[in-house]
Amino acid sequence: MKPWRLAVDSVLLVLLLASTWILVAFTLTGTSVAVASAGRTVFTVGGLALLSALVTRGRASAGGAALPRMGRGTTVILAITGVSAYTIFSTAAIHFAGAAVPALIMVGTPLTVMVIEAVLNRRSPGVWFLGVGLLAVAGAALYVVQKPPGQQGESLGLGIAAGVAGMLSMAWYGVHFSRANAGYSGPMAPRILPIFGLGCLPLLVWAGADLLGGGTVTPGALLSLVILGVVVYVPAYLLQHRILVAAGATYSALLGLAVPPVVGVAAALAGLGPWPSPGQWAATALTLAAVVLVVLRTSRRAREA
Repeated sequence: MKPWRLAVDSVLLVLLLASTWILVAFTLTGTSVAVASAGRTVFTVGGLALLSALVTRGRASAGGAALPRMGRGTTVILAITGVSAYTIFSTAAIHFAGAAVPALIMVGTPLTVMVIEAVLNRRSPGVWFLGVGLLAVAGAALYVVQKPPGQQGESLGLGIAAGVAGMLSMAWYGVHFSRANAGYSGPMAPRILPIFGLGCLPLLVWAGADLLGGGTVTPGALLSLVILGVVVYVPAYLLQHRILVAAGATYSALLGLAVPPVVGVAAALAGLGPWPSPGQWAATALTLAAVVLVVLRTSRRAREA
């Protein structure tokens, strides 16, 4: 991936992921967490399936060879960790402990990814990346702890346990996908479709049980789910997985730290929340500065390679 393309894709990914937070918040006013989780994933799978069909048809018309596929075992592991487990655990964490505690736990994802990669690669991430990563995590943590606590859940202990499980699931997913697809340069939609197709099955069971128990979906929530899945998540996931392959799991995880501050500013601009406090502005500046340094450093390495 060209350096300028990596930088542009990184900015687009942050903006797309930030928009999902606002759209999900709107969706949850018209349906349950279970239906929202399954619905957005199902529509994402539909969008990926359409793109995959177009890619396959185009390659067949051009006489191209069939695209290589990941092994079944790898696909199952990625589907469980990155789609099913992460969605269920993160949702349970919010239910048991409120939103603030899981958000703070997720801030530790980049450092967890660094540790996993260091163990698997038997190589330190380097003093520079570790130092900048710590700065980014510190800024993100300072931003989260200054947010209003919001609604409290039923059990702090269970919330922390579920939050840690969700964070570990996503960290392992990023590392495993990056390693399993090292060197892959083909279309990404057919590559990730089986992961999301398989991973959404437990979510469909969850949503079905909710609907049978009396859950409902308003027309506005259904429209929001379609927009989330097809218009937002499809390009976001394509960018995210391309970045995972091109720049690695640590880089991708650090980009995620820029999302909460962007959401806070966007929500304030839209009149959906208060403006960040001076302390949060300072934390945002620290996080974004660290993330920008990582983007520039990684882009320069790609240019020199």
